[in-house]
Amino acid sequence: MKKLIVASLILTIIVSCTNNNETKNNFTINGVVENQTNGTVFLKKRVGGDWIILDSTEQNNGNYKFSGLIGLPEQYYIQIDEKNLIPVFVEASEIIINSKTDSIGKITDTKITGSTSQDNYGIFKKKTKSFDRKSNDLYKQWKEANKAEDKELMAKIDTAYDDNDKELKKFIIDYVIENNNSAVTAYITLRNSYKLDLSELDSITSNFTKEISESKYVILLKDKVEILKNCAVGKQFIEITLNDTSGNPVSLSSLKGKYILLDFWASWCSPCRAENPNVLAVYNDFKDKGFDVFSVSLDDKKEKWIEGINKDGLVWTNVSDLKGWKCAARDDYGFNSIPHSILIDKNGIIIAKNLRGEYLRKKIEEVID
Repeated sequence: MKKLIVASLILTIIVSCTNNNETKNNFTINGVVENQTNGTVFLKKRVGGDWIILDSTEQNNGNYKFSGLIGLPEQYYIQIDEKNLIPVFVEASEIIINSKTDSIGKITDTKITGSTSQDNYGIFKKKTKSFDRKSNDLYKQWKEANKAEDKELMAKIDTAYDDNDKELKKFIIDYVIENNNSAVTAYITLRNSYKLDLSELDSITSNFTKEISESKYVILLKDKVEILKNCAVGKQFIEITLNDTSGNPVSLSSLKGKYILLDFWASWCSPCRAENPNVLAVYNDFKDKGFDVFSVSLDDKKEKWIEGINKDGLVWTNVSDLKGWKCAARDDYGFNSIPHSILIDKNGIIIAKNLRGEYLRKKIEEVID
């Protein structure tokens, strides 16, 4: 009887702890969409570039509800229909989402309450809004200067754009270092990791507290740091074998013995297309002195890829698996934005990254005999 009482007591404690943990990790989302009465609402998240449906429900006079369990805060998405996707940081709390729509059903305003993580992300976005506004204004000015073919003004705008970007980068680094105990901060770091070099990213990732070490964003950042270490300056290049425009496999190593610019681009990428003439000019001047280019496209439509090659006169090696951002080579080299380039020496050692315009020319002049 005594053993039975003890066993019963242990079972009660286990069940109690389990229930407490479940309660602690419960979330609910109560939403309402003005001017809508029905339709399916989906709860989604992004995993490796793919959309994963977590749950779905039907609206009742514009009202919908989701509930479930969650550990550390994570960004989910509420999809009302094809036109409306609402990002929200979900955490163990009761979250309320009020959305207003226009006459054609498009959401024009959303208010989210009950999520501290969402509030914190909103504070960050508010603080960076001035940088984004300035960047957009400069881009509009640059387009006008480009239309007028005013090279001098374009150069001044480029400088101002770079200065604004540097100020934004400094703000982000200071912010994430100071707020190192938040999964939202890890998300912000991941979203802006393309702005950071390896040492900066490694330092920030190492600074996160133990409390958020299991956050998916911290785990992804740690993985990214390891990938970047594998393809850092001073490391041997990672082999790439992809098909050329004729469907024949071509390896990066087939160009070994030359200085190689490994260039990641896409026909739909305006900055890539703007940089192509610079790369072409350097290629034409140094191709007979041991310089070559190996371009990997992140296109997913072959006709667009080939059209871009022909229009920009990219006469060097061009390869692609036509999988867009899911290109395996992108994972190996750990970048989140294009154009992205890597300069490799005759021995296959990475010696520089992301040299553009005159910086590429100066480096090639420096290293080629």
